[in-house]
Amino acid sequence: MAGAIDDALAGLESTKRAGIPLIVYGDAPGSNYLFGMRPAIPTTWPALDSYRTERFIQDMDGYAVSHQEKGYPLPVIITGTRCEGAKYERLLRFIAEESYRSVYEDDDYTIYVPSGGGSA
Repeated sequence: MAGAIDDALAGLESTKRAGIPLIVYGDAPGSNYLFGMRPAIPTTWPALDSYRTERFIQDMDGYAVSHQEKGYPLPVIITGTRCEGAKYERLLRFIAEESYRSVYEDDDYTIYVPSGGGSA
């Protein structure tokens, strides 16, 4: 696990310097702080039940509109490999709609960046 975190940190350095926000979905609370990247949505742990599905969908839809209309940068997205549910399905749809690509994957996590973004 420590090696995976070191690899991911090294890969995210250029993105962090560019001020790109981060969405982390899965059991990795605190990753925004660990990576030094601001959250793209109002929570750093969207998988929690207390962050309602409707709110997550609304926030993801709002972020997509802000990106399209105001030029907000698309966030880096880190997902756990064992996620499921309506919120996760919405996140995967966002990843597909915005043409993300996977730049890092191990048994626990996948890191996605927008297709136009540099390697993470």
